Amino acid sequence: MGHIFAPEQDTFLAFLPLAHILEYVVELAMGYVGLQIGYGRIRTLTDASVRNCQGDLKECKPTIMIGVPQIWETIRKGILNNVNKMTPLKKSVFRGSMSIKKANVPVLSNIVDSVVFSQVKAQTGGRLRYVLNGGAALSVETQQFLSTALVTVLQGETFPGSSTEICSPGPLFRLWSDRVLRVSIALTAIQP
Repeated sequence: MGHIFAPEQDTFLAFLPLAHILEYVVELAMGYVGLQIGYGRIRTLTDASVRNCQGDLKECKPTIMIGVPQIWETIRKGILNNVNKMTPLKKSVFRGSMSIKKANVPVLSNIVDSVVFSQVKAQTGGRLRYVLNGGAALSVETQQFLSTALVTVLQGETFPGSSTEICSPGPLFRLWSDRVLRVSIALTAIQP
């Protein structure tokens, strides 16, 4: 893990209850690697939910977060709601930027990332590198949307027949893969 996370650069924002085994295990791992850990609350994550101060995301500026599908779906819907309020020209620019980034056009991908998607990224502190989804399957659309517009979304695997509250997530999807992970794949290391 030390080759993926840099303690001098990375910050982990913890906001799920520690009763959630995914939060607990990841927090222990981040502490073991030596990452700074910030603590937030779901009700104070964004600027919209606090008064006279910044939300936890902007204040902590995390590079790594974990969450459950409801959190990522809410973020996706929030982005799309903001896009729908834009002028028709800005909507077209956003949709075109999504297409360019999905197609991974060499120079244009970097341009749309720094011009168009930087505004989206600023809402989460501007430094996110990875988010991990656990607890349940994230829809393919949400994973692809967030991975394109915001940050690489990784999915954890829970063991079949278990819940994340009683059993730690199993393997993570490889960081360098752009394939969508399907939850509940067979684990070859488990013997009946």
